[in-house]
Amino acid sequence: MSEQSYPWIVQIYKGEGRYAIEPMLYNKQKSLIYCDEYRIVDETADTNIIASVVDEMKKFIQNSPCPNIRVKDAVQPEHISKYHNCWSKFLKNNLLTSVMYYEDSILIFSLERRSRRGGGSGYCGGIESIELPLTATQEEIGQAILQAFDAAEKFYSVGKYKPKRERKTTKMEE
Repeated sequence: MSEQSYPWIVQIYKGEGRYAIEPMLYNKQKSLIYCDEYRIVDETADTNIIASVVDEMKKFIQNSPCPNIRVKDAVQPEHISKYHNCWSKFLKNNLLTSVMYYEDSILIFSLERRSRRGGGSGYCGGIESIELPLTATQEEIGQAILQAFDAAEKFYSVGKYKPKRERKTTKMEE
């Protein structure tokens, strides 16, 4: 049995012409950390390939012991990118969808990028959330992942990511 507690989390980054699929593990201090294990899949891959790699990462989590690594010493997600040491460039060029396996369901959701001006960098609020039963097929899981990414792309294509600030003007009465 796995030492990793629920939920089992697999993160999928889309950008740079590929999907980067990476599991997250709980360390001995019960904090989530990234690990060196990841898979790169071409952006033109079909739903079955994406879902099978996500399932492979889920099995990696199930078979992993709790590492004794502190959060600040763990690898960071930009190690899977050409933007190795620049989190802001990685953030701007990659969309994120998370797949969370619970005891009774699977939750797939895409996350919104947070700008530095808005209080730090990273990913925050959800864009699209899809819940599937544990009995869902790989085709259904793959479709839900692509649907979450499509919702994120649509969200950013309508300009909600960086809304233009309206300039305040005063009118002088004569």
